[in-house]
Amino acid sequence: MALEGKQIGRYHLLRLLGSGGMGEVYLAEDARIEQQVAIKVLRTASGYSNAAAKEVARLFQREAKVIAKLDHPHILPLFDYGEAKVNGMTLTYLVMPYRKEGSFVAWLNEHRDTSILFPQEIGHFLAQAADALQHAHDRQIIHQDIKPSNFLIRSKKDAPNRPDLLLADFGVAKFSSVSASMNFSVRGTSTYMAPEQWMGQPVPGSDQYALAIMIYELLTGHPPFHGRPEQVMYVYSSSLAQANTAATARMNTIATNVIATLAAQATATTLYPYVSGQPRYDDPLKDNSKGNGWEMKPFCQFKAGTFHVSADMGNFTPCIATKTNLSNFVLEVHMRILQGDCGGVVFRRNGVAEYFLRLCKESTYTLIRYVSNSDLMMDKSILDGFSPLIHTGLNQLNQIDVVAIGSRIEVFINQQYVASVVDRGTPAFVEGQIGLYAKSENNQVPTDVTFSNLKVWML
Repeated sequence: MALEGKQIGRYHLLRLLGSGGMGEVYLAEDARIEQQVAIKVLRTASGYSNAAAKEVARLFQREAKVIAKLDHPHILPLFDYGEAKVNGMTLTYLVMPYRKEGSFVAWLNEHRDTSILFPQEIGHFLAQAADALQHAHDRQIIHQDIKPSNFLIRSKKDAPNRPDLLLADFGVAKFSSVSASMNFSVRGTSTYMAPEQWMGQPVPGSDQYALAIMIYELLTGHPPFHGRPEQVMYVYSSSLAQANTAATARMNTIATNVIATLAAQATATTLYPYVSGQPRYDDPLKDNSKGNGWEMKPFCQFKAGTFHVSADMGNFTPCIATKTNLSNFVLEVHMRILQGDCGGVVFRRNGVAEYFLRLCKESTYTLIRYVSNSDLMMDKSILDGFSPLIHTGLNQLNQIDVVAIGSRIEVFINQQYVASVVDRGTPAFVEGQIGLYAKSENNQVPTDVTFSNLKVWML
């Protein structure tokens, strides 16, 4: 039965958002306060036996009771629960916040390219998901269906690439205080299910297992186990003893990989995991002897063992290493603003397009996407903000690191993570030259910036 346009209590149903095992979810409006909400409506009982219909209704009601017990910033809360008559039919419904950003799966598909997520981002999501699960487990609630599609997204203006996760869909959750012998039904999603969950005996550790599978998938781009549900289940059910042994071994491998990668992430405040071995380019910027072809002109000069880039009042100057052409890399350089306002780096310059990353003496940063041709000139900021990691004022040494992988760009200042962005602009900036940059923000003082110790690692 189509419910768009119907009224359920004080809620006007606008459109279908999705459907699951026990009902449909609609976008609705609370007419009293003109607030949009999401309403999960129990499907009609037609097509079910009486016993099956009662079981679905019981699970639906239990979901409301489960969510009502939880109060956590990373768990989607319950606004309302009730029943209403529509066209002579009784409908049961749950009312929850509407998250227009959608699910974690949708966010992943939109915000990452063919590369996997950075470990810093994965650590951010892991911490939130684990904290939400611990809150549920402390209240004897086992979710039983942890996977990316059961987390919703709450975006943050100051960190668009690190939104908040909200754990949702407690439709198959279980109270762990209830005796396992009372219910041996198997619920969940096969890819993420632990051995004991296949046996109908989930425990809090089953959620932790599923979370580990999810993190493994984020780290590697694919789940650890492949096959149809019955194939995955066979690994566990063919022999319980063998299944437990095999699952333990597999889980140890997964845990080792997760811990190792997140250990690298934990040290990322001083060492980012993208750099290993010797750099492809190692230029102290004392002179032009490294073969990088630095432009030599009045505003681009080697002086006293450093590379000086200057800009007239109100202008900017890029100085390009003309013999470079880089795609995926980590670029690192030391910078001092001796006079004026801002300095930074240029990368993926291809004649008509380039990125500028600038740091200013007031501890602000800006990433510019620049396109220029005979018909179009566009100077667009795709990342900006203030960071206390940037040493404020003149003659302060700041180390800049830019990680560029596909359309993803990540910024580190003084060896610590600052921000990242995925550039979805057109045309795509795939490769190009690197350079150094100075900018005067006003018409009163010219800018003079020195650079040294430039290094580039290829990815």
